[in-house]
Amino acid sequence: MQLRRMLLTLFLAGLCCVSLAACTPETSPSEPESSSSGDTLTTTLLPGGWDAADFTVLLFDKYGPMDGASPVTLTDEEQKELLSLLSGSDWEVIDPDTLPPHDPSFFVYLQAADGRTLGVGALINSDQSMLALEDEETYLLYAGSPEAVEQAQALRETVTARRDSLLPSGEAEILYPDLLPEALTFTGAYRTAAADPTAVINYAGRIATGRTAVDIFCKALENGGTGELTLYTFTPDYADPETIRCSYTRFWTDGGSSWYFSDYSEDSSFAFMEPSRYEVQTLELSDYGYLTITDEVNSEPGGYPVIPDRLLWEDADQRLQLYERYLEPVLTSTALGSIEWDSLMEIPRPLWVFEDLYRYDHQNTSPFDVYGTNWPVDEMADLLSRYFDGVTEEQLIDKYQDIYDPASGTLHYEGGRGGGPYYLRVTGWEEDGDRLTLHYEEYSPATGEPYEDSACLLTVRLLEDGSFRYLGNHKA
Repeated sequence: MQLRRMLLTLFLAGLCCVSLAACTPETSPSEPESSSSGDTLTTTLLPGGWDAADFTVLLFDKYGPMDGASPVTLTDEEQKELLSLLSGSDWEVIDPDTLPPHDPSFFVYLQAADGRTLGVGALINSDQSMLALEDEETYLLYAGSPEAVEQAQALRETVTARRDSLLPSGEAEILYPDLLPEALTFTGAYRTAAADPTAVINYAGRIATGRTAVDIFCKALENGGTGELTLYTFTPDYADPETIRCSYTRFWTDGGSSWYFSDYSEDSSFAFMEPSRYEVQTLELSDYGYLTITDEVNSEPGGYPVIPDRLLWEDADQRLQLYERYLEPVLTSTALGSIEWDSLMEIPRPLWVFEDLYRYDHQNTSPFDVYGTNWPVDEMADLLSRYFDGVTEEQLIDKYQDIYDPASGTLHYEGGRGGGPYYLRVTGWEEDGDRLTLHYEEYSPATGEPYEDSACLLTVRLLEDGSFRYLGNHKA
């Protein structure tokens, strides 16, 4: 944690002989002034000429002191409390050899726009308060009176109450519990999410919560107010079906500025303790229910689905069923999208189609795990003929003569497809006898917006035994 790192590098040479009193400016702090026009207070109280009015409170909340904190702008009255707190104790430098063995407990943590930080708290097993100041080059630590601890706690409670009055109360708005498996609801991370009124709960790509928290947050974002939205994204581990992972992303906005905090739980058994914090540059809600952002790390937009598909489309469940049944088995840009075909051999790389179908039919098991790099042509033809008409071993051998070994009857393939995820969704469908035509499109994972000219048609033939055959793929 940052504070632990700071304590390990505590005190520059000669720090122990410095006192706060020597650094106190001549300006009297007894009557800090506040302009009726809202101008910033300008009373300098801290070492090195630091001005307490430069700092904004970062509240410790949700999951503990290293949560990354929720920034809240101080009112003038709260700023006066802060000035009184910092000037009301005779701060003295702490000898590092006298520090307790544990981290100090901070009640108020503040940050200036230029990155300087300031903390007020208490030393463990001591009635002394503590003042910590840090910039890029120095870290200063001081001890003060017990009264400063009480003042810090009172200031925190005041600001926390104001923040809480601006945020939703209650629990998460879980509209679709049918989307959440029982194994998920027993995890620690889920219990945290269910108790969070700002939560968006995503399991395996589907949103189980309503849009109330999203709308409240977006209104605060639009008006420059205070708002919070927390995304809990749960993902099943296909290699270990009993394990459910969870990523945690919390968005915070206040006074026109926004941040997000992210963390990760490998097995969803615990709450989150040390999320990373990033400043958001742009943040908006798309028409397709995605919260789209750019931040200080990524200039390219990123996105998170936050609105349930059931609130966007009345037939959302049917769309998903059709997607999983017919698109998911061959979910590759080689067979779908702009590639047009009317038979397997018209697809540029039928070997990739076999790889996708094998994973689909064998619960995400790769053919490499079973065959290594030598794939039996007869078994390939057998599987492919269950999804396409007229597939023979001779066709595969002719297509891949350069990697065919007649002695073993195998194709030698070492992989190397490359490429990233391929995002498709069904937008409609038509049935004509035993023919089913699916309308689908490719969309941006950052915004949910469909790409231009990406609409396509996939046609399948439905068989009486419940299976089907792929017949063709064409641009719409």
